[in-house]
Amino acid sequence: MPATAIKINRLTGTTVDKVLISKNLGVVFPEREASLKEITEVEELKKLVAECQKVGSELYDQGLIKPYDPRII
Repeated sequence: MPATAIKINRLTGTTVDKVLISKNLGVVFPEREASLKEITEVEELKKLVAECQKVGSELYDQGLIKPYDPRII
């Protein structure tokens, strides 16, 4: 029989949700929606990664850098 954990609202102290706990999987957390701040941070990170990839591609095209090869020390 699976055990349940009770999620309690911090402000009011009332029970909000019961979450199943599986002995094999550990604690299973309920899904939550991302906050607006988290979404904007992810979007900024995606833009930064795209910019870095563009710069890396330009440097590679100019022959200034080579792809990483772990076999070469």
